[in-house]
Amino acid sequence: MASSLLALLFLLAGSALCNLVAGDLPPAAPTVSYCELQSNPELFLNKSVRLRAIYVFGFEWQEFDSAQCQARHRMWVEMADSVDNCSTPQGKRWLQSADDAGTFGLVVRGRLTGSKGGFGHLNAYDCLFVVDCVESVELLDKDGHSPGALPPRLLDRARAFERGLESTTPN
Repeated sequence: MASSLLALLFLLAGSALCNLVAGDLPPAAPTVSYCELQSNPELFLNKSVRLRAIYVFGFEWQEFDSAQCQARHRMWVEMADSVDNCSTPQGKRWLQSADDAGTFGLVVRGRLTGSKGGFGHLNAYDCLFVVDCVESVELLDKDGHSPGALPPRLLDRARAFERGLESTTPN
């Protein structure tokens, strides 16, 4: 009986490990908008959340931004060391090729780990968000413009992405 119980335990543990390695996402986290997160960072500090946001990446910046609201707190973004472990196949492909500047629509799971300033390039950012998993990616602009600097057609795509609407404009 004890050996049967031990075998069942190993089977369940092995199954869970295979699912995690295969790219399954961790249990559901509450979905919040970037506007919610940056307007009240203390409410989300060190809590796992699912976030739909505009990610701007370039030479000396990697930050979340928005086409929907004016940011009160600048948010630096870092990828967790284990981000590949639970990202979707699309997220993994993007992580492997994300060396160039760009503006992306991201759906991620992660944690706001700092909200008192001193983050990122030249310590110029108020908040730090650590991405644990990348669920989906949409390229919005290859040049890494913040949403306010996007041409009108791309700005409309960024707004649609943040609202959770499907893009109708090709890359």
